[in-house]
Amino acid sequence: MQLQRHDAGWLNSLGLEIEVSNKKAALPSERRLRQVHMCGRKIFALWPLTLLKCSAILILLLAPTIVQCANSFEDRVLRAKELEKTPAGKAYQSRMWPKVQPFVAELMQKCVPNDESADLRSFLFIATLSPDGELTQLEVQPETDVSKCFLRGMEHAPFPEPPTALAEGGMPIVLNMRLHVQ
Repeated sequence: MQLQRHDAGWLNSLGLEIEVSNKKAALPSERRLRQVHMCGRKIFALWPLTLLKCSAILILLLAPTIVQCANSFEDRVLRAKELEKTPAGKAYQSRMWPKVQPFVAELMQKCVPNDESADLRSFLFIATLSPDGELTQLEVQPETDVSKCFLRGMEHAPFPEPPTALAEGGMPIVLNMRLHVQ
């Protein structure tokens, strides 16, 4: 495969300086080499090898996203419920609810409309609690006007910092919101 001048522009955009060699290979089975200047050093690489390296770098950059996608909503809910049953989880729940319950009650009053036609289905809220007490990766299912309003409001909920044993990698928090219409 011969490297063309327009190929060099694409590789230059990746931070590689390319010199296209017009020299013919000594043997027909040899592939053409090109000089690549990377970080001030000259290296010789095969075109397919460089493409493979770029692909590997791209995969490494996308790996955290791929791993995060593997944690489905249901998996996160199950993990949160398992942690709630542990002694550390029970102790955290005892500390958390006095701070969070008034906030949740006020938020639900704001989110539930007086409209009789409103969708008042129960919903699950899941989030990851960071070591400093901030919620990330907030999700609700099913998505309704009420659950989306709740999700936006929970971004500001006053959660206490979780215990170190539970906080590593983020602690999942699940709330099962059952709406009772009077």
